Amino acid sequence: MGVPGQRSGSRYCSRPGTPSLGSIRRRGAEVELIELLTDQLGIRQAQAQAGAGLLFKFAKEKLDTREFSQISEHVPGAAQLVDLAPESGVLGVALGNLACLVGGFANLGLNSDMVGKFVRIITSFAQEKGRDAVKGLIFKVLT
Repeated sequence: MGVPGQRSGSRYCSRPGTPSLGSIRRRGAEVELIELLTDQLGIRQAQAQAGAGLLFKFAKEKLDTREFSQISEHVPGAAQLVDLAPESGVLGVALGNLACLVGGFANLGLNSDMVGKFVRIITSFAQEKGRDAVKGLIFKVLT
């Protein structure tokens, strides 16, 4: 049995001990982000969760704790989506750019163009749910 409103066949099999989307407490906005990604990009829920998780994980590793706390405060579910990111998705963070995410997205069955599309949707969502400063933090890291 899936999460209410979840499309059939798009169940995300998370690693043992990590939360599923259904277990994230503040469900409204984080589900909204995943729905935006699935609807606008024509991808499965699992791909949206893991891809967003990869981007937030990348941001968390590039920002200091205080900055990422601002993101997770204003973008509901960001911290939980980090936990849903595949283990091998963010390799070569020392490169300092999003090129290191291409392999993680490829492992999700998403082509390299999807990285930029995720960034555009997530930064727009951050501005809508947070404020310009939060969008600026995400934009600083993800572009």
